[in-house]
Amino acid sequence: MIFFQKTSLLAASVIAISILGYPVSSVFAKVISIDNQIVAIGVRTVILLFAIILLLGRTRCHSKPALILFTLFWFLYILRLAYTFGFSGEVVSVPASTFWLWGLGVCLIPSLAILVYGGPIDFSKTGVAISVLGLVAMAGILLIGGTAIETAQGTLADQNRWNLSTVNPITIGHLGSSLVLVGLAELLHGTPRIRRILFNGAIAGIGVIGIILANSRGPLVALIASLGVVGSAQIRRRQTWRYAILILLVGIGVAYHSASTLLDERGLIERFVSVMTGDDQSAQQRNQLFADGFAQFLASSMVGDGVEVRTQAYYPHNVTLEAFMTTGILGGFAFLVLEIASLRSSFRILKVDHQKAWLAMLAVQYIVAGQLSGSIYQSGAMWVLMAGVLAFDRSGKVRARAMSTGIRAFPGSVDSVMIADNRSRRRHG
Repeated sequence: MIFFQKTSLLAASVIAISILGYPVSSVFAKVISIDNQIVAIGVRTVILLFAIILLLGRTRCHSKPALILFTLFWFLYILRLAYTFGFSGEVVSVPASTFWLWGLGVCLIPSLAILVYGGPIDFSKTGVAISVLGLVAMAGILLIGGTAIETAQGTLADQNRWNLSTVNPITIGHLGSSLVLVGLAELLHGTPRIRRILFNGAIAGIGVIGIILANSRGPLVALIASLGVVGSAQIRRRQTWRYAILILLVGIGVAYHSASTLLDERGLIERFVSVMTGDDQSAQQRNQLFADGFAQFLASSMVGDGVEVRTQAYYPHNVTLEAFMTTGILGGFAFLVLEIASLRSSFRILKVDHQKAWLAMLAVQYIVAGQLSGSIYQSGAMWVLMAGVLAFDRSGKVRARAMSTGIRAFPGSVDSVMIADNRSRRRHG
C-alpha cells in the first residue's frame, strides 16, 4: 500500500511538473536572481528521475496498441537522430545534445513512464496542485514581467506582449489557457459550494488576464478547441453549461477592463485580423515553414528527411508535419493515430469521469498547441498528457469489472477501483 502511495505521488508529480515545471522554475529563478538554466536543468532532472523510478517499478499498460504505436514512432525518430548526427553530417541549427536530452529526457522517458504506469493517481488532489502552482507562476509573471522583448540585436523593444526574459509570450498564453481549463474542470466534479466557485472562477479570470496580456493567438485557439470538446462531450449536462457561462462572464468582465490592450493596434484582436487579411509577418513565415517542411517530406516520403526544415533552419512548428518529415509515412502515421486516439480518449474521459476532466482538457489544449507552434523534441507537456489520457481512459474497464462483481467503489476514484479489482482477482482465484 505504501508502495502504491509513493508511486502515485511520483506519477502525479511527473504529470504536474511536465506541465508547469518550466514557468514555475523560471519565475523562481528570476525572483532569487540565479541562472534559469541551472533551475530548469534541476527540474528536468527531477522529472527524469521520477520517471525512471516508475519504469523500474511495477508497470501495467492499459493500452497495448498505443504502446506499440508509441514505441514504433520513437524507434524511428531515434534512428533519424542517430543518422542525422552520426552519419549524414548535416548541419543543424540546434546542437545534437539538445535533441537527445530534450527528446529522450523531457518527452520520451516521462511519457513512457505514464503510459505504462498501472497504479492509482489521486486526480482530484493533482488538479488542485496544478491550479495552485499555475496560479503562483502566473502571479509571479504578472508581477515581475513586462511587454519589452529583447531583439536579435540585444536591445529592448515594446511588442505589447507580456513576457519574462526566460518565459516567452506563447508559454504565458498557454499557462493562462491551462488555468481557465483547470478552473472549469475543478468546478465540474466538485460540490457547488460558493467558496469553490469563487476560487476556481478567480483562477479562470487570472488565466484570461494572462491570455490577453500574452497577446498570443495559439493559446487562445487551443483553449477554444478544448472548450469545444468539453461542450461536445457534456452537451446534455446543464451544470457544465452553467459553469461555462460563469467563466465566460468572468472572461468578458476581464476583457472589458482590458479593452485598451485588446483593441490596441498591436493587440490580440488586431493580430487575428492581420492573419485573415494576410498582413501578419509571423503568420507568413509560419506558412512558409509548413510549405517547405511538406515539400521536404514529399522528397523522401518513405523514410523522412532531416530533423529541421532546411530552407529555414528551424523546426516546422507543427508536430504532425514534423513527425512525417522526420520519420516518413510509417512514423508519421503512427504519430497521427496516437494523436487521434488521445483526442478520442479525452472525449471519453470528459463524458464519464469528471475527476480526470482537467487531464483531458489539457491534453486537447496541448495537442492543438502542437499543431501551431510545437516540436517533437520540446513538447514534453503534450507527450505526457497524451500518455495520461491513453493510460487512464482504460481504467474504465477496471471500473466495469469491479461493478460486475458487486464491489462498491467511490465514483471517479481510481484508487478504489484498483483495490476492488485486486479483491476481485483474489476472490475468483
